[in-house]
Amino acid sequence: EIYKMDTITILYIDNDIDSYTSQYLRESLDIGNIEKIYSEHEFTSEETYESLIYYDEVKKADLIIIDSKLFENATVKEAKLTGEEFKLILKKVLPYKEVIVVTQNEPPKEYQVLPKYRSDKTSDRTHFFNEKWLPVIKNAIKSVLEYKNLVHKIENNKNIDKHFLENIIMTLEGSYEYDLLKSEDITKLITAFKELEAKYYE
Repeated sequence: EIYKMDTITILYIDNDIDSYTSQYLRESLDIGNIEKIYSEHEFTSEETYESLIYYDEVKKADLIIIDSKLFENATVKEAKLTGEEFKLILKKVLPYKEVIVVTQNEPPKEYQVLPKYRSDKTSDRTHFFNEKWLPVIKNAIKSVLEYKNLVHKIENNKNIDKHFLENIIMTLEGSYEYDLLKSEDITKLITAFKELEAKYYE
């Protein structure tokens, strides 16, 4: 078997690891009888979205939780994306990964964006995370498990093209050919996202 069906790997990425978020994801997040493997990565100003895509933990993760302002302090001009834009790039390279963006702003309901916990707004952290975060995380985990179950079912289906199946499995495992994603493709993705965002906030 290429993966554990009852295991979910969660990665939290932030340029300033939030202790409340970290504690919740590491200790308090209850996803039932599914085994949780949790890790976090503190993004530095020297890193870029390209280096982050190559990061081993990103490739291994099933669910990635990323801060919206991750690239705000990046020293490289091209790296100054929002978390939402990085999500689009990552989903282009690794479509079977689930990515959730965390923001300090009021998140639009249409986007899978989570509000950041603020102690000045509420002192009940457990209630906040269970109400605002848990349903979204559970839905993301459900999608991951659906991907895994589908691949598990078609692995022995002789009617599925072997090369096609191998590509799907490699993508689920975090293997990919990054060179296939050209810089102009990334620019188009970001431009399209900004146009969509501008229409939403008109």
